[in-house]
Amino acid sequence: MLYGRTDDCAVLAGLLGATGGGTSAAVVVRGEAGVGKTALMDWLQQEAVQRGGEVLRCAGVASESHLPFAGLHQLLRPAIHVMPALARLHQEALGGALGLSRRRGVDPFLVGVAALSLLGELAEGRAVTCIVDDAQWLDAPTADVFRFVARRLDAEGVLLVFAVRDPDDGSFEAPGLPEHWLRGLDDGASSALLVDRAPMISAEVKDRLIEHHAGNPLALIELAPLLTGDQLSGREPLPDPLPMGGGVERLYAARAAGLSPGAQQLLLLAATADTAGLDLVLGASVALGIDSGSLQEAEASGLIAAGHGVVVFKHPLVRSAIHQQSTFLQRRRGHLAMAALLDDEANADRRAWHLVRAATGPDDQLAVLLEASAERAMARGGPAAAVDRWQWAAEFSRSEVDRARRFLYAAEVAVQAGQPERARQLLALHGALLPDAPSRARALLGAIEMRHGSPEAAYHLLVEAANDLAAVDPSAALDSLVLAGEAATFLGDPRLTQQVSVLATKLREAGAMVDGSVVDLLVGLSKLFDGNWSEGSRILAGVVDESVVSSEYDDVLRSGRAAMYLGRLGDARTLYARAVSQARDSSSAGRLAPMLDRLAYIELLLGRLPDAEVHGLEGLRLADDLSLDAGVGHVSMAMLYAYRGQQTECRAQVRLAMELAESRQLKMVGAGAQAALGLLELGAGRLDEALSALESVGSSTDGHPGILRWATPDLVEAAARSGRPEVCAPAVERLQAWADASGLPIPVAALARCRGLLASGNEAVRYFEDALRADDQDTRPLERARIQLLLGETLRRSRQRAQSRTYLRSAMATFERLGASPWADRAGTELRASGEAVTPRDPSGRATLTPQELQIAQYAADGDSNAEIAARLFLSRRTVEYHLAKVYTKTGVTSRRHLATATALT
Repeated sequence: MLYGRTDDCAVLAGLLGATGGGTSAAVVVRGEAGVGKTALMDWLQQEAVQRGGEVLRCAGVASESHLPFAGLHQLLRPAIHVMPALARLHQEALGGALGLSRRRGVDPFLVGVAALSLLGELAEGRAVTCIVDDAQWLDAPTADVFRFVARRLDAEGVLLVFAVRDPDDGSFEAPGLPEHWLRGLDDGASSALLVDRAPMISAEVKDRLIEHHAGNPLALIELAPLLTGDQLSGREPLPDPLPMGGGVERLYAARAAGLSPGAQQLLLLAATADTAGLDLVLGASVALGIDSGSLQEAEASGLIAAGHGVVVFKHPLVRSAIHQQSTFLQRRRGHLAMAALLDDEANADRRAWHLVRAATGPDDQLAVLLEASAERAMARGGPAAAVDRWQWAAEFSRSEVDRARRFLYAAEVAVQAGQPERARQLLALHGALLPDAPSRARALLGAIEMRHGSPEAAYHLLVEAANDLAAVDPSAALDSLVLAGEAATFLGDPRLTQQVSVLATKLREAGAMVDGSVVDLLVGLSKLFDGNWSEGSRILAGVVDESVVSSEYDDVLRSGRAAMYLGRLGDARTLYARAVSQARDSSSAGRLAPMLDRLAYIELLLGRLPDAEVHGLEGLRLADDLSLDAGVGHVSMAMLYAYRGQQTECRAQVRLAMELAESRQLKMVGAGAQAALGLLELGAGRLDEALSALESVGSSTDGHPGILRWATPDLVEAAARSGRPEVCAPAVERLQAWADASGLPIPVAALARCRGLLASGNEAVRYFEDALRADDQDTRPLERARIQLLLGETLRRSRQRAQSRTYLRSAMATFERLGASPWADRAGTELRASGEAVTPRDPSGRATLTPQELQIAQYAADGDSNAEIAARLFLSRRTVEYHLAKVYTKTGVTSRRHLATATALT
């Protein structure tokens, strides 16, 4: 029976009830040791079963935290029979992680998707409750998978509950998940619990015990048996101090201390074992000559229970109490005995773990074992566990060369595990052994800085590495230069892009076997940043044309980047969409997230707001799943919300982008955020605020030339309407250089639009008409509508009202179709001023799909099955079915073949 947990049970019961209706949920229950988390989880399990649901349960074990996916295997073992229903790629990933297949090199993210799909399939017939106790002791790969699943649960009918001891030496961080704190029992519940355990207890004694243990139920339960009947009834005084003054662990330690030496040794073996296997504990006890009756004595004490091949502690605190009162030499004897028993290949990782804990100094043989163990962990998709093993291998290596080499490997794996700070620390250990750090280490540190730190620091590290590698490994040198070039473009510094260009050219001129198109990309970008638009455009056009039909991911990425800087947005969208598709096909989330961010930004520039929203939100969600920075994603969403006039949402994304830009010196991201803010203010008619934000985009200290190119028309509009046209003159000159050199419709139309804003009367009309003719293919509907709005406004103010209405109607229709409300309102105001009646916008009659519903509907319209859509979007099949049903309801269609038409109308 639970005491004092009515409210806590109600919270979990509410979540449990929702799963019966097909809704999923996740919650983290936190509380101190002994507060009753496990008892609450027991109640939840019983309640879920009584409601007809299925329960999967596991518990983190501190001694198993080194075993990749140990917790995942424990939780999903009863559901393995569902695996054949999963997509082949998911079966292979999950099978590899759980040791059920020979699949190697498993992507941990893909394991998470597979686990989510498995739970969704399992919940097909009835609700599923997953209980994870002592989550603070989960192995790192399992914890990552569980966090991913918890964030992705949607409409599967699955409840995932984590119970976490907090505070504890371990930790289970779960940002974004709801938390429920389990507090100590109140006096009434504590009193009822004590009376239940000791009916003869007096009121005075009861009050003393409640005060002493502050509502901790485990302490109250374990204390009563330590007191005599006379002490409990108040006929004899209570001991002073009371037992367990130092906590519950002291009680368990005292109880263990009263056992025979053999029973104490057996308890210590159980506490130092890496699993709960009874055979290992008994085998080690025989090897150490422990009396055969010791197991019975230990069980009789109530501290452990043995049976069904396992030995289980009454409470995790028993294990820690036994461990804390032992000495290193006592534990070492146990570890060596168990290592000797684990001498077969299947148990090589466990043997290495015990030997690490028994080691007293450098041991090359152990280092070799750990190196092999690290490679096995990587093969199973456990880079976090592999980092530990590489680091241990380094620490146990005798020679400095081997130690340095293994620290470097550990750092490389730490990067893959998403642990940049740890990678930096490992590289520092490597550098301390080899002060003249090899170029490989510098290149790795540069890559870490580029992804997680300062682009400026990354640039210098990568250039140094490229210089060192040029003679011995030209291909690796060029790889470093590509990253250095990316850093230089993020910084927007033409001097840096030029240096990268010079070094890349030297590599090619030296006859090195390097990819010429990569060199051309670096040289072409340098020319553009240096203002040589003619030469830069020619070189980059060659890069795009050479690879525009390529299916190689790196070629596609390189060409997309070149097309973007050239202003060939149609080609850029095609290329980045191809990169996104390739990343989806390979389930490579690490590649997909940044590609979605870039694709969203390009779609915004093209005026494809619904598509930009779909891809931008998915990119941010993936970045959150993978703990990646998403500066471009925040900028894209800020721009989208700016077009729509969503003030709060836009400013929130601007704030996130600016925080990232300032912390990492990302000028491109900061300038993009200011451009979005300027657009928001311009749409709202706040011209001074708009001009202030847009001026900063062109600032020599905080601005970025790549962002300014696209923001120039907004800057000119804000400047012209504020009566300060002089502030935009330099930006217009740069825009003219781009238009003259490339002859592309986008810069030519933008230049004519800017000229029109700076002119008046008939001259302005001619410029705006030129702008419309320059981009007459309607490739950028939103920008075309803005030009039509400007032309309509100019004509109306020139008293040409009839002519103005044609442009204003067209502009308003486009703005309304794309959801650009501030601009639609402005066009409507102009239309009314021209003398035309305007019907107020009424979107209520149109189907409104969420971005995720729209994305699912588009894939379904293309013929993808629900399972295929789920695999593409890293969702469960049941979630896809749920959202597709909502699409049918909202659009009124009843079949997939009608979805294409329906989604086009939303």
